[in-house]
Amino acid sequence: SLTRGLKSQEVVKFEKSVSKNPPLAEFFSCEIKVGTQDLAYQMLGSQIGQHCAVLEEREGTRASIIPNFPEKKRAKISLSFNTFNRYDFSVSAPVSGWLVLGAPFSEGKWTALVDQTSTATRRVNGNLVGVNLGPGTYLVSFIFNSRATVYGFLCSGIFGIVLAFLVIRQGFRERWSGIGSKSIIIAVLVIQWLVLFSSYQSFEVGRSLDTKFISPSLMSESGVDS
Repeated sequence: SLTRGLKSQEVVKFEKSVSKNPPLAEFFSCEIKVGTQDLAYQMLGSQIGQHCAVLEEREGTRASIIPNFPEKKRAKISLSFNTFNRYDFSVSAPVSGWLVLGAPFSEGKWTALVDQTSTATRRVNGNLVGVNLGPGTYLVSFIFNSRATVYGFLCSGIFGIVLAFLVIRQGFRERWSGIGSKSIIIAVLVIQWLVLFSSYQSFEVGRSLDTKFISPSLMSESGVDS
């Protein structure tokens, strides 16, 4: 497999434990609280667990269930903007519940903004990202921030500066004629930094990838296969 070794153990466990891939986003007005991740996966395999957000509480927690609401009260979800690591959803929720993003949960790396206000994320349904919402209409943004990505961009920029410094110093030693060669090096360095900055910006606030998505319940009601 080309992806062997590229998935975390949590992702591998999730894929082995669930019967179908989750949609990009889903709203659950029913929640189940359990004590361990293994119990969460067991509950997801049950009929009621497939319609509820399963949350992990402290060890020893007995399963508790908040009943679901009628079908007519399903939330409406549509994707309004997305980049490589950002998803903005317009959500209309008639009741309280959990908006769950179909992406692997990573502790401390996912940020959620509800109407531009930072909101805590939770591990939901085994290993997905969830945020709790009350009744109402919201703009919900899920943003993935990896320190490795930031450090990668910084290192690329610093190495570019070091390389330019070494080349310019060598040029002084060899007494380059005129300022043409030095100007070219400076121009290349400036272009490199502009490209790096533009690439970094594209992760969150760049041009939208225009992915099309509406909530699975709405697709079913309209006769579109989800």
